[in-house]
Amino acid sequence: MKAFLRGLEICNQDEAYYLRPENILYVKADGNYCDIHLTDGDVLESVSCQRAEIARMIDTQLPSCLSQKFALLGRSYLVNVEHIMYVNAGKQTLAFDINQPGMCKKQTIKVSTEALRNLRISLEGLFNVMQSSNMMETGGAINGGFTDYMATPQKEKNYDVQEDEVKILGIRNT
Repeated sequence: MKAFLRGLEICNQDEAYYLRPENILYVKADGNYCDIHLTDGDVLESVSCQRAEIARMIDTQLPSCLSQKFALLGRSYLVNVEHIMYVNAGKQTLAFDINQPGMCKKQTIKVSTEALRNLRISLEGLFNVMQSSNMMETGGAINGGFTDYMATPQKEKNYDVQEDEVKILGIRNT
């Protein structure tokens, strides 16, 4: 796997996609395949990579400032947090704002209540981490293990999460 000069290379034995990270809205897992939803409304269907593999590619190919814009959300989703418009845990809804030139619309997905609550906590923690000059001081115990995840060497990171868990990508040891 080589890093694509201006983005992300998602590849396996038979196919390769070259995507700009800002154009990825979310990734939805479907067994050994994923559907990659893009901000222009297109969907790359049945990409033969597991969601955890795509998360690993994002985490390793992109600089931390870009990869931490993605979060593993439950067992099914990898979301671009920059496009989140609102989170409604009570209605189990996550909405994305996909304003592009010539179009203004939103897209929603259904996610477990607890995963959405954890997403809000993680996003607040990520905001605090990004505001701090020392990431480890303000990381705190977000989602019961975020600090441990931040301190884990890159090669040992686990990209599997339970139904109600959230992990923000891109936080690395310095």
